[in-house]
Amino acid sequence: MNTRPDVDVVVTAFDCTETALVETVRHVLDQSLNNLRVLVAFDGKDGQLAEALARLAGGDPRVVPVPYLSDQAGLSGMREAALNVSVAPAVMFVNVLSLLYMHACKSLLLEIEETGADFAVGQVGRCPPRRKKIRYPSARLFCDRMTIDGVERKPAFLTDGFVENKLFRRDFINEHQLTFDRALREPDRLFAVEAYLASKRVAVVPWPVVRQTAEIAGAKTGRNGLDAFAARLAAERRAMAFLRGEGLGRLEPRLIRRFLRAELAPMLRRLPGQSGEWVTELQQITGDYLDGLPKKMVLRLPMMLRICLHLLREGQVEEIREAARLLRVSSPIPRRVTKIGDRVYWGVHDPAGDAPAELDISSLELDRRPFSRAAIRHEIESVEPGDRGVRIRVRTYDPLGVLPAKGASGAVEIRAPGGGLWRVPITLRPAGEHFWSEFTLNPGNAPRSLRGINRTTGIRLLIQKKGDSHQAPLVAPERPPVRRVVCSRRLLPDAVVTLTRMTTTNKVEITWTSRKITHASRRWKKLRTDLVGRVSNGKSRLGFYRIVMRFVPRSRKLVLFESSEGRAYTGNPRYIYEEVIRQRIRVRCVWSYSSNRSQFPPGTRVVKRGGWRFMWSLARAGYWVESHNLPYCYEKRRGTRYLQTWHGQTLKTIGLNTPGLRGDQWPERHRWQRSVDRWTTIVAPCEEYERVFRASTGFSGDVLRTGYPRNDVLVRCAEPEQLAVAKEVRAKLGALPGQRVLLYAPTFRDRTRGAGTSVRVDLDQLSARLGDDWIIALRVHPYTRYQLPPRLRGFVEDVTAYPEINDLILASDALLTDYSSVMFDYANTGKPILLFTDDYHEYVQNERGLNHHLPDIAPGPMLTETSELADALADLPATAARYAEAYERFRGTWCSWEGGGAAKAVVDVFFSDLKNLKG
Repeated sequence: MNTRPDVDVVVTAFDCTETALVETVRHVLDQSLNNLRVLVAFDGKDGQLAEALARLAGGDPRVVPVPYLSDQAGLSGMREAALNVSVAPAVMFVNVLSLLYMHACKSLLLEIEETGADFAVGQVGRCPPRRKKIRYPSARLFCDRMTIDGVERKPAFLTDGFVENKLFRRDFINEHQLTFDRALREPDRLFAVEAYLASKRVAVVPWPVVRQTAEIAGAKTGRNGLDAFAARLAAERRAMAFLRGEGLGRLEPRLIRRFLRAELAPMLRRLPGQSGEWVTELQQITGDYLDGLPKKMVLRLPMMLRICLHLLREGQVEEIREAARLLRVSSPIPRRVTKIGDRVYWGVHDPAGDAPAELDISSLELDRRPFSRAAIRHEIESVEPGDRGVRIRVRTYDPLGVLPAKGASGAVEIRAPGGGLWRVPITLRPAGEHFWSEFTLNPGNAPRSLRGINRTTGIRLLIQKKGDSHQAPLVAPERPPVRRVVCSRRLLPDAVVTLTRMTTTNKVEITWTSRKITHASRRWKKLRTDLVGRVSNGKSRLGFYRIVMRFVPRSRKLVLFESSEGRAYTGNPRYIYEEVIRQRIRVRCVWSYSSNRSQFPPGTRVVKRGGWRFMWSLARAGYWVESHNLPYCYEKRRGTRYLQTWHGQTLKTIGLNTPGLRGDQWPERHRWQRSVDRWTTIVAPCEEYERVFRASTGFSGDVLRTGYPRNDVLVRCAEPEQLAVAKEVRAKLGALPGQRVLLYAPTFRDRTRGAGTSVRVDLDQLSARLGDDWIIALRVHPYTRYQLPPRLRGFVEDVTAYPEINDLILASDALLTDYSSVMFDYANTGKPILLFTDDYHEYVQNERGLNHHLPDIAPGPMLTETSELADALADLPATAARYAEAYERFRGTWCSWEGGGAAKAVVDVFFSDLKNLKG
């Protein structure tokens, strides 16, 4: 080893165990960069740690113990002591139980040397104890490899408050006299902000460099987390004060939003189970901070978070308890609301006065819901054992007064152990501002099977009103008692019912068990469970697949088709399959499905994806035709040909360029490459697609330059057959003569999958402008869940479940999308394309990312306001004329191989060796 190391890694042994320290140091020593030192700063009075470090140093001279003898300054003082003995030109700071990835030091050092940056930074992964999945809290910042010349160009990086994911040049630290503030218990936040502001250039890499295995945010230490939170808040306030002192107060809102969501929100979620003193102290800790928050910024926060912040600031303890319980609930129902004008507010207010804007919940549309979805909330008030079962008293809140004042009748519904629906009649009686009801559950009275009872299910309360019904779950009290009540019946003695509360939704679950099932029944149940578990599981099926591959001959005439991971009968595989049928090639075709088999034409052979028949067909098939990527564990036997037709274009990053496969993700990249190596042939619609697809996936096989088979009907959209399809679909959409149809098909957002945030157009505003002339056919991505507001029905039709998007393309007059590949297919029709890209920079930098600069290739206007969209649609011919030249360039680049005969060309080439079998 050289006398001067390339990197000094400072490991701070602060408040840790010997085992944790040794594990952290060994991970540093295992770095692929050998010429480094490990400076371990520790409490010099801890003899046990000193002995452990002496053993490590004896085994590897790169370990240098640095004792710190002061009783003050803690983490900051230890790091400063280690810096005093550091001699390397680059330094990295690591806490105990923060484990470096193997190539972290080398990759960051190379970035500094190549770019001349002051420091290099990568992602941080978090893997708390008892959890297997690694989370990346700042992944949205690290979507691409880049250099930042001044953080003012990328102010979002000020929200990166970690120090462990950075490698600093030592002369940069010395030049700007960067130190860890000894007055702060957690100084990393302030140090990171000072480093970003002092730097002239920062190198950013998209791969993770460190994995934190300890619970960092919201750790339950010191008065149940209050001490740690107070320390983080103090560091945050110092960081914001530093920004203001540097004249960069305009960047402060980014830090505030990050702190509220990443630090304060977890404390609020913990609040319902805490004592009144804990809540009061949290209010005292955050009081001055919350008072100084800009009101405009607070109003842009998620609804329940801003409500909680307002109630916490005002010191409304009981109200904040209720609101905090609903932080994770997608459609919260409050106990009390007040309607002022056409607005609805959380809590009780003077109807003739004003209410705080932070408490506005009008977006929930509670006052516009039908009775079946009315704002009614049922809370369990008490659970007591009785002579005939467990007696439960329920308090029902009706904040908008939809229930009759004299009460109502209903029933408690429970899915019984035997599989049937068990109903217990109840009566809601008025009691001031709420209703109450009481019922008794005896599991001995529930429908059941002879195999005994063992089931967990929810409890719902059904209310009848004038022929209409309302169902809602029972909500657990703030401190739910876990009740285990033993009930008896002659045929089923000692049945036990247990009531518990679900953590995230507060709904009550009921678990049924019976301790006195016959010995034979118990033995049979265990035997059956063991047999099913041993035979019918993924590992056994995969083993069966490999046995079939090895011992059963390949069937040359068997073709397995799959589209959209088995979710649909659509895409390129569908049109290739139909061409095979049309040409009467004598092969046996089998389709894979994952959920709904009814969408397949009559007579189609189908197998359940992942099932035994699927394994048998996949192992024996001579041909695979597929549009996504079969799991890598399914090896392809020699002689089997795999046609990868893909499901989109190459505008968005794919394959090895996606955030999950960039950088130091070697196991994932290896699995991906194993999957790609199975592909025999791919289908390409244009030359640019082939270039990007090969580079992004690592594919080196044959390419069929035929165009996409699924686009044949779009190229021939003016033919009578396609015109008939368009007419039929327009009738289903309810389009009147003279009305035009806009297909709105946004893609998903990786960070908010399932949240419905991809629908970014203000549909209410669009309806007011164009409701008489247009119909919106809304098709969101399968990864997105979007609930269409009832008030928009008639103007917006949700066609997400429609089986074939090509039919919708044929029926529409224009396309509205953002970054979806549907724009490339749509261009084959020649009809106008509009792009709504109000989050373009956010998507490029923090989401999936794009392979191309969209403004350079866009076939139509890139709009950012709904008013702009309405103007463009109001005069669509003029809009299309302005972008006619860009549209033709787009088609010339991305549709150059589309000729309307792709399906025939693919079948003729890929199945050429079977042509002599044609009947």
